[in-house]
Amino acid sequence: MPLLLTCLAVSLAVRLTVGLGVVSGLSMWPALSPGDKVLYLRCLGPQEGSLVVAELPGHGPIVKRVACVDPGRCFLLGDNRDNSYDSREFGFFPDSLIIGRVVAIWPHWPPAAPAAREGSPAPSTRTTEDSPRSDRARLPGR
Repeated sequence: MPLLLTCLAVSLAVRLTVGLGVVSGLSMWPALSPGDKVLYLRCLGPQEGSLVVAELPGHGPIVKRVACVDPGRCFLLGDNRDNSYDSREFGFFPDSLIIGRVVAIWPHWPPAAPAAREGSPAPSTRTTEDSPRSDRARLPGR
């Protein structure tokens, strides 16, 4: 019985601090491609230059790079500037909507967007009718 309680406690602690997302768009290409998995820690806040998973109201979770940190807010940008819905359109992002900081990436195989990797413009695909670009992350249990 003590072992079961310990396992449950550890499982709950991991669930509350660690998250896994799957990239579904090209806004972070070439750093991230559709199908790549990102591991993030909920306890780590935004840090300039880091990747974060954030909850964009009306759109769901997104993965972006932190370009600038201000007290209580940050400026989020996609690496693929021509195909990213980011702070250039929705402004500074409140820290309260940052879900966590990405700490590991598992690339999808085979790599996505081969035409874009050869220098062609990255194709744009929608993930929802409301989303102007495909920069959402699919999070389990959401």
